[in-house]
Amino acid sequence: MDSLTSCSIRGFGIPVGLYIVLSYQVSFLITGVVDFAFVLTSDLTDDISLF
Repeated sequence: MDSLTSCSIRGFGIPVGLYIVLSYQVSFLITGVVDFAFVLTSDLTDDISLF
């Protein structure tokens, strides 16, 4: 387990860090897109209800 952990840290330390950062950015982007889509759809439904 120790040798496996040290090997994975040496081999995958940078990719894991990048993956964590990318997944955080992607989740932030997804929440932003969802919020934007929600606002957009609410605006569209407001326009539709006006007509």
